[in-house]
Amino acid sequence: MDIQNFLKIYRESLLFVVLAIVLCFAAFNQLKPKFNEFISGKNDLGQKKAAIEQINSQLQAAQQQMARLEKVRIANGMVNKAIFQPRTLSLDNESGYSVLFNDIFEMAKSNNIKTYSIQYEYNPSDDPFVAANKGYSVCLLKMKIIGGFKDFENFLTDLYKYPYFISISSYDIVPYYKDKNVLFIKLGVKVYMKND
Repeated sequence: MDIQNFLKIYRESLLFVVLAIVLCFAAFNQLKPKFNEFISGKNDLGQKKAAIEQINSQLQAAQQQMARLEKVRIANGMVNKAIFQPRTLSLDNESGYSVLFNDIFEMAKSNNIKTYSIQYEYNPSDDPFVAANKGYSVCLLKMKIIGGFKDFENFLTDLYKYPYFISISSYDIVPYYKDKNVLFIKLGVKVYMKND
């Protein structure tokens, strides 16, 4: 083999190796952001799983707190609490409840609970007071509220300490997807009033 052919083969081989290195470098530069994105996504997923586990444990703690408060309510003879009777007996049902409603809204406000929706259901047929028809009326407040875990816990404590007989009929707690410390809560509160 003469030197000319050798140099030609050497140049072609060298050009091939340089081209392969350039292509590998270009491929690496193309894949590096995708790889970094994959690693970042994996880290975000781990953080979100940890946040979900934390929220689930907070929700379980809230449910346990509700159960404890219910036991305390029963142990303290909550059933012996007075049923609200308006001072002016000529008021219609809606006006008579205004004192109770105002107290509940003030308790929510003082515990940093934001109320964004309320529905009123007067004398729900499934309530035992209504079924007994013994001179009592009932209003179910279906509240949609927003607050932190501790604020909600304090609000429930205030409701249980309230001097008039009220009951929590339902609750549904969902954490806000952007901030797991904020809870969306659907709360059913029954308030009772003597009609005579």
